[in-house]
Amino acid sequence: MFTEYVTRGAKAGVVGGVAFGLFIALVGNPLIGYAETFEHSHGHSSTVSDTVAAVVSVVGGVLLGVLLGIVVFGAIYYFLEPVLPGGSMDAESYLLGGAGFITISGAPWLALPPQPPGVEQSLSVDVRIAWYALMMGAGALSCGLAGYVYRRLRRRFDDRSRAIAAFGATTMFGVLPVVALVAPANSVTGPIPSELATVIRAVTAMGQVGFWFVLATAHAWLVRRDRSIPESETDPIDAPSMAVEP
Repeated sequence: MFTEYVTRGAKAGVVGGVAFGLFIALVGNPLIGYAETFEHSHGHSSTVSDTVAAVVSVVGGVLLGVLLGIVVFGAIYYFLEPVLPGGSMDAESYLLGGAGFITISGAPWLALPPQPPGVEQSLSVDVRIAWYALMMGAGALSCGLAGYVYRRLRRRFDDRSRAIAAFGATTMFGVLPVVALVAPANSVTGPIPSELATVIRAVTAMGQVGFWFVLATAHAWLVRRDRSIPESETDPIDAPSMAVEP
């Protein structure tokens, strides 16, 4: 059973990874290449061709997708499926995808937003890694508390509580901006215009949202496919008998 969950997660990861890799190759790499022209060393020529960079992006996206698919939509889904709110297989997949985005990207970006190339940051690498891990932990904790509060409110108010439970669950994410405010300031300097830096951050966020959405969509489809019973496999004994009783 556990192997089936992991295999399904890996398949969803391949789909999401290919989509993410193509997005990086077609959108991210050209944008980063344009941003690099603003660096002081823009006069040198790159030794990596666009084709090689595109292949590396797709392969890297697939590897990342398979890893997260196995961990999040395989192992974690296997253990948390009985307690996931939502009421349907599709909802569980999308909720898990949203939790993955918040934990791995959304929450850490509140304290350390993605930066364009060539930017110098005041915080050291060790400090940034520590705060990124801390925000990931806060994001995972908020997602867990949101699910717990949702289930408790649904049990307390029965079927009328869906809106109340959803509102109560979303309040659990209010702790994330508070934790981010405690983080030390990370001033950045670089030759890239602020408008272009904003575009790069927006494209990075769009890529991550799309990545997790495709992952969740592929996983939901695989779950529906694996748990459906084809008509050809229906037991003939269950079919109504046309024989005439004596």
